[in-house]
Amino acid sequence: MHKLKSIDIKGFRGQRSPIHLRLKEDANFLIGRNGTGKTTLINLIHAALAVDIPALREARFDLIEMTFKKDGSR
Repeated sequence: MHKLKSIDIKGFRGQRSPIHLRLKEDANFLIGRNGTGKTTLINLIHAALAVDIPALREARFDLIEMTFKKDGSR
């Protein structure tokens, strides 16, 4: 089984600085004020993992890169 290790997103909602999420194996939290894009970010990640082409076309981002780790590997 492969686990999601990190996510890098460039151009999310027109932002200049990229988003880098380094994920833990046990739990991950997104914390922020209302309207900052937490749900939009999760929806983008879901669309990328599900290869939901229509949703990806509608989303505002330039590039999403996901790194996976295979169980038992570094």
